[in-house]
Amino acid sequence: MKKLDYIIKNHKSVYIRLNKNGTPVTCTEYEKMLFEESKARNILNSLPKTLRRLNFKIEPISDIKSKVKNIEKKILKGENDYIISDDINKWIEKFGICDDILKEAKDRKEELNSRSQLCAKEPIKYRYQHQRTKN
Repeated sequence: MKKLDYIIKNHKSVYIRLNKNGTPVTCTEYEKMLFEESKARNILNSLPKTLRRLNFKIEPISDIKSKVKNIEKKILKGENDYIISDDINKWIEKFGICDDILKEAKDRKEELNSRSQLCAKEPIKYRYQHQRTKN
């Protein structure tokens, strides 16, 4: 029985591949890497925090899918049909990832601002209570 190949992807079809240094990085469908199950699990378990937040999962790929690349091209309908190039699709996906990271950063900033305001108020309460006990 032949082993299945696995990919690491999230719900937005963003994939993981290993760069030249062996570090996991995001990529498009066209750049994805196939892994053995144990290797894919190890990579998934050791993803950096920034990538963990993108909710990646391991997905098996049948032998037929890994040998035959079934690439669907997006077509814009209009007066003239236009096929969007792979480069443009890659950039669209990259901007989608950047948008997700930007939204997470804004949410985190708001959370940290509210926490810092609470922390700034706490010393005032403490000083006021401390001064009252001295008098």
